[in-house]
Amino acid sequence: MDKKILIIDDDKMILKLADYVLKDEYEVKCASSGIDGIDMIQDFEPDLIMLDIEMPMMNGFEVMSLVKQNKKWNRIPILMFTSSADRETVLKAKRLGVNDYIVKPFLPEKLLESVEKTFGRNAHK
Repeated sequence: MDKKILIIDDDKMILKLADYVLKDEYEVKCASSGIDGIDMIQDFEPDLIMLDIEMPMMNGFEVMSLVKQNKKWNRIPILMFTSSADRETVLKAKRLGVNDYIVKPFLPEKLLESVEKTFGRNAHK
């Protein structure tokens, strides 16, 4: 279990599901807000961030912007998930450098496949 994943989502069911699907293969930590997620990045040093777009106070695009602006964090791959599958949102996420985009609700297999694909392309540890 050498890869670490930080999941940031305000939906507790999504956090529980993602943690359950990934915990056997990866070290997983969860944050229930963008603000908490940013605080956790420094100490946890994740190899991957899974990020919801639609969150109160600090949305996923704001979190991603802070991550990409930080020289210590900007190489961390980001997977975004949201219930919004409209073309404009997907294009904005891709423009900002998201590695993959998962629409909620998602199948556990899709989540694991996306994580494995991302690590296959972005293994940096």
